[in-house]
Amino acid sequence: MGSSNSASRVSPSADADAGELERLFFRHSKDGMLLVRVVRGEDGSERFVLQAENPAAKERLNSLGQTGDFHSRDIEAVFPAWLHKHALIHYRACVSSREVRRYEIQQPNGGMTHESIATPVIGADGKTVDYIIVVMRDIADRVIQERKLNSALAKAEEANRSKTEFFASMSHELRTPLNAILGFSELMESGIGGALNERHRQYIEYIRGSGQHLLRIISDILDLSKIEAGHFKLHEAMVSVAELGQDCVQMVHERAHRKSLSLELIVAPGMPQMTADPVRIKQILLNLLSNAIKFTEKGGIILRMSFEPETGFVLSVTDTGRGMAMDELETAMELFGQVEDAYTRNAEGTGLGLPITRHLAELHGGILTLTSRKELGTCATVTLPASRAFLTDRKNGTVC
Repeated sequence: MGSSNSASRVSPSADADAGELERLFFRHSKDGMLLVRVVRGEDGSERFVLQAENPAAKERLNSLGQTGDFHSRDIEAVFPAWLHKHALIHYRACVSSREVRRYEIQQPNGGMTHESIATPVIGADGKTVDYIIVVMRDIADRVIQERKLNSALAKAEEANRSKTEFFASMSHELRTPLNAILGFSELMESGIGGALNERHRQYIEYIRGSGQHLLRIISDILDLSKIEAGHFKLHEAMVSVAELGQDCVQMVHERAHRKSLSLELIVAPGMPQMTADPVRIKQILLNLLSNAIKFTEKGGIILRMSFEPETGFVLSVTDTGRGMAMDELETAMELFGQVEDAYTRNAEGTGLGLPITRHLAELHGGILTLTSRKELGTCATVTLPASRAFLTDRKNGTVC
């Protein structure tokens, strides 16, 4: 409001009456306060007359070029034209709705901005608004800060878009030569280029293994970039969830065998087919199975698949691995989040598997949840909507 910063010289006594306190509040408030009387004509028209103003409001009006005695003057004569036009709209709305109106008005040419709150005062009949109490507050500093914040947010969003586009572009560029490296490695391993001695064969295996690992990382980054940019699209079809589960278990069987881990698939009877992107559902299952194998040293992993009309599809991977505490679970679900201990630091990975799995589940309308206990293992569960199920009515032979 631009009111004086000098301290008040008048202090209420301990036994001051309510009237005195109200006058002190009105007189020394840093916010501009107006009491506007609603005057009604015989033709139903309304005029708004300034009944009283506190010093802060008077100072505000003076700063706008308005001078003289404002008491009992129509606001049209008290306010500058640009302010009167805006105030009139809100005063009339306040009277007709009998509700508090909150609005902002900026001085022309980018000048001071203030927020006004117009509160209706209902008369003795309990219906008619006789007065409006208007509180005006200078919010120029707040507006400046909001503009700075909005500008910073816009720059951050632009930087994030640039980062996403860069990752997507670089991922495409890196995948092409990597696929060529893997292709030639496989050809050399097969002996097409000539016989290899044992040492050369080992070198080729290292090249192929490292290339596949790098390709998985690049594919994860590309998927994440597409998801963050909103360009990720599902290619849905009717799929057998049980068959996808069998395929995934077969694909990771050798890895589990090398660590002497048991690997089991349990599919509930009557498992229906599902409308989903088969590639992405397989990616979800492989991510969860690979994570379980990676962080389990003894025992085994179980992939359970079930369906209930009330719950939907429930796909869970349970392991007997190291397990995690509650705060570690939250870290594991974050982008690039990896639980830091002596074991996980030696494990390969970027920390993208679970976040990508969560996003893929959400794109299918589902959720990913984790439960875990230290030294006892972890259970990762993906729940997908029941609406994705193809249920056969055996009596009528129809699908719904």
